[in-house]
Amino acid sequence: ETDARLASFGFRIGMPFEEYCAAVFDRPHSKQNPHVQRQVDILLGAGELAVDFIGRLENLERDLTRLTASLGQGPPPIRSMNKSSSKGWRHSELLTPGITEKLRHFYEQDLRFFGYTVDR
Repeated sequence: ETDARLASFGFRIGMPFEEYCAAVFDRPHSKQNPHVQRQVDILLGAGELAVDFIGRLENLERDLTRLTASLGQGPPPIRSMNKSSSKGWRHSELLTPGITEKLRHFYEQDLRFFGYTVDR
């Protein structure tokens, strides 16, 4: 079932990264797998911001504490799960200049909305 679901998005287990990126970039944004979909498409679905809080991974502990406090809760413990070892792949080996440019273009609205830049 997992293989069929992946195939419905143009993915397959073990596919080379460049092929994976091509499958993502060639698919219309509205038909993307939710794991790679632009965040602005989710957050601004009806043209208005659909949430009242946006946390950032780079501020995870601070933002999670703020969010849980607004709900009258204490901060939950943060722990690492499924952490990759440093012996695995290196992003510099996978993110060629061509793929980096395609990623920048694909997620251009997200980068602009959230105020991020990508080094060239």
